[in-house]
Amino acid sequence: MLSMERMTGAEYETYLSLVQGSITSRLDSGESAAIALTSRGHPIVLDENKARTVVARAYPNITFCSTLRLLVTAGKRASWPVDRVQQLVISARRNARMGVPRGEAEELSELMSGVDGWPPN
Repeated sequence: MLSMERMTGAEYETYLSLVQGSITSRLDSGESAAIALTSRGHPIVLDENKARTVVARAYPNITFCSTLRLLVTAGKRASWPVDRVQQLVISARRNARMGVPRGEAEELSELMSGVDGWPPN
């Protein structure tokens, strides 16, 4: 379920530190907002390698996963057929520009093997 949330003062400070950080640690506004709101105990989905690196170094208690991991895990728990997960991945890549973090490329290749038109151009 999604909902609109207003940041607390401390969350907003975290957000600003991430969105206005040094060139090596600066993140975009969406990632920065998601990370700031994790103080409420919610896990987040991060695909961009830079954001994952920043979180792992600066916020080791934050739980995060990739979109690929989320879709594969949801599919297993819900007993979805593999082709449903494959179609969700195709849609996420095409429509939401889903990234694949380092270390998950092999898993993506295994999941998508035999899919017509994969990999996309």
